[in-house]
Amino acid sequence: MEPDDRDVLTATAAIAVALVLLALGAGCGAGGEHAAASTTTSPANASLGALLVGRLYGNGRCVWVGGPKDGAQVAWPSRYRALTGPTRIETRGGRVLAREGDWLRIGGGFDPATKADPSCPHAGEKGKWLPGKIEFLGRHRPPEVRKP
Repeated sequence: MEPDDRDVLTATAAIAVALVLLALGAGCGAGGEHAAASTTTSPANASLGALLVGRLYGNGRCVWVGGPKDGAQVAWPSRYRALTGPTRIETRGGRVLAREGDWLRIGGGFDPATKADPSCPHAGEKGKWLPGKIEFLGRHRPPEVRKP
């Protein structure tokens, strides 16, 4: 193969790669919706393949998901606010999504590197629950939870 032929092949390959990247980029921006940036990251020592199912509780200082006396502190994404007095989860716009005693199903896992509030009840876990998908179920007991 002559040196000029190699230059033509290299230029052709570069153009082909550029066109593929351009097509991929155009396809990603065609929808009318924008994904919100995540406010939590998944550290290497966090396991996010678990499921937390429990009720929302609070004690005036903090909010947790679990039982009335202890549970998991959740590192709520920035689009939510965990409030006490009365205990509730709201959107940033003030819409109430859950009240004390409501059921939640939250995918994710504990991150021991996310510092939990030591004055809050906890179920023996270190760190906070890093949520993935969050389902607000209201007063409806999820089918995977047995009645006492």
